Amino acid sequence: MLALTFHPLHAKAPSMDIGQAVESAIQGNKVDLATIAPKTDSVTFVRALVGRFAIETLESRREQIASLARAYLAGRYKIQDREILAGLLQGSATIQDRGTSEAMDLLIGRCDPRILATMPDAILRPLQGDHFEPWLMLVAYAKPAGAQEILQRLAVKHPRLKADGEWMIAMAANGDQTLESSYIKSFLTTDDPSRKEDQAKVLRMIGTRKSLSALAQEMRTPMVYSLGRVFQTPLRETIAIQLSMVFPELGCPFPINSEECYAKVEAFCEKEFGTKWKSKRPPLEHSGPLEHGFQPLPEN
Repeated sequence: MLALTFHPLHAKAPSMDIGQAVESAIQGNKVDLATIAPKTDSVTFVRALVGRFAIETLESRREQIASLARAYLAGRYKIQDREILAGLLQGSATIQDRGTSEAMDLLIGRCDPRILATMPDAILRPLQGDHFEPWLMLVAYAKPAGAQEILQRLAVKHPRLKADGEWMIAMAANGDQTLESSYIKSFLTTDDPSRKEDQAKVLRMIGTRKSLSALAQEMRTPMVYSLGRVFQTPLRETIAIQLSMVFPELGCPFPINSEECYAKVEAFCEKEFGTKWKSKRPPLEHSGPLEHGFQPLPEN
């Protein structure tokens, strides 16, 4: 009788240790965490990745590491792991290249500023070097203790900074109440939609309670920003998106095409900032292209 041998349709991939897996990923290979021994989750894997980021010197590998860190942490808006944050900071402080730019985007866009604020030396030390510019927005975002004094010293050394927008935003974010109030007043009083849209983004970057409260105050603005006759955006949509970047629990979609979403943001502003409005909510307007007159987006 003929003996039959059955082979599994999907052979299990050979296992490898975490160091081998990291190197394979950096080389551009897809790595399944289930094949790593001992068992490894995404946070542990990214810790190992950013450990390499702190010592790598080749730009292409550094950029790949930072991109991989972003991809493996895609489901986490507020990254809070101190070891990951420390590795990204250390690697960014050594070399200025595309890898640093990618890491900075991750630090500012996805990492918890409260945890970053507890690492003041790692954030403020690079301001003393020659390539301090990329760190200004991180200082604004994290608001580490002692930042204002360091920023003031930096401006003494580089007087041109007193006219630099990023330096001023960092100062406003770190306790310069004169600058903070100036930005808020300009945002609240301008009747130029384009300027108001730009300043809404600035207030979110300043990120103090006063600046965010000013954003909330304008959630019922009827202004609409138009890019020629090509595109339009209601200013309150821009404001809602900026608030959502700070408070991800709002979960604002883009574009916003329902009254329910605006009502949710307004309810949050009332609870968080005590916001009160003197006007009714404006009629619903949609972001979108202008073609032969504005064509609203369909309701979901």
